[in-house]
Amino acid sequence: MNNQLAISLLSAGLLLAGCASRVAVEQVQEVQPKSVPPFATGEVARPLEFRKIVVKLPRGERIGSLQAGTLCVEKAPLTWQGGRVTLPVEEFIQVFREELEKANCPVVGNPDTLFEDPAEWDAEYLVAGLIKEMKANICYPYANAGNYDTARGSTYMKVDWQVYSRLRRRVIYEASTEGVSHLPTDTDRGDVQAFMAAFAVATQNLLADNGFRQVVSKPKDEQRERPEEPLRLAKVPPYTEALSQHIHRVRPAVVTVFAGEGHGSGFFISVDGHLLTNEHVVRDARFVTIKLITGREIVGEVLRKNVARDVALVKAEETGMLALPIKDTSANVGDDVYAIGSPIDEQYSATLTKGIVSGFRVQDDLKYIQSDVNILPGSSGGPLVDAQGNVVGLAVSILFVGAPSGLNFFVPIDEALDALNLDFDSSPDKALCLVHEHD
Repeated sequence: MNNQLAISLLSAGLLLAGCASRVAVEQVQEVQPKSVPPFATGEVARPLEFRKIVVKLPRGERIGSLQAGTLCVEKAPLTWQGGRVTLPVEEFIQVFREELEKANCPVVGNPDTLFEDPAEWDAEYLVAGLIKEMKANICYPYANAGNYDTARGSTYMKVDWQVYSRLRRRVIYEASTEGVSHLPTDTDRGDVQAFMAAFAVATQNLLADNGFRQVVSKPKDEQRERPEEPLRLAKVPPYTEALSQHIHRVRPAVVTVFAGEGHGSGFFISVDGHLLTNEHVVRDARFVTIKLITGREIVGEVLRKNVARDVALVKAEETGMLALPIKDTSANVGDDVYAIGSPIDEQYSATLTKGIVSGFRVQDDLKYIQSDVNILPGSSGGPLVDAQGNVVGLAVSILFVGAPSGLNFFVPIDEALDALNLDFDSSPDKALCLVHEHD
């Protein structure tokens, strides 16, 4: 037998298929697959990754019968020999992907990737299944001739599902579904196909589960909505001297933002604790951890976000922060610019790199600043400042061509503020006082 799943399932009794003993056929209960309505055009399903499937049954537990011959005579009990076993996940991934794609639900991860799959980091939720109940009657019509590749049969399984949020770093939803399959004709690898078909039905029933659908979907219109009420913040006075003259005030205004397994960057734009970062850094989190350059951590609440423009506004629990001024005019091609953030690892917080404005690009009707200034994963949400330290944009994406290409993109700061409906008071008196206190 050349299949790992079958090897895990079959007992030594199969090797005695030629014996005359008869065993009772295990009853495989019926399960009706539920109707799975596709995710509507107005919905956005969060990207999912199927991580693993585990069978947890007592070793030696009878789960059905093994049959042999063209008449499928019962020859031996089918027992579970694996105890707790993580099954080969590739075929389960394929089935899972197929069912989600039918429902217009995005699934990421490439089972054929030999090394790390960068697409896996697009997954917001990880899904895994635990099989605690399983029944099967498997018939090998040509077993007497030593052929265990051709089979037919019926299978049943009950899957306990868990949905794990990478951003919240915990399981956020659990559900149990059932699946059954009947394979009436002799099929190559029919034993495996019968189990995969039952798993497909269990997956369909998960997709039909209202709780699951509410967790993984969100109305598209809600994500793109611009806040109706403007929020006015105290204006930070612009810097007029060279950045080197006040770098000790600029770097502390940039922070590391944690909202899940990874991290991003952010920067204060008001002395009362408002900071900007990317929407893809905070995602669904209501609260985030903000790590200052000193290493101290404080809590921030996500007040506003705009998915289309990939920006978010966070309010720190403390005030009196050093903040960066916003440049009133757009940057020009050829201008010197500096990026500040926490590339790769939080230990590199407030890393400063220099480049120029390389150009302006439009993608999906959205404007971006292009620069060769060096940024890396973890820099997302950090500021792009001019030669004086005034903010002209915030980091959003990097073009990789096997390695960083020097083609880096930033959201223009005026468009970021507009997407969040932010404005500044013309009087900077309060901000001036606080800035001077830190000098």
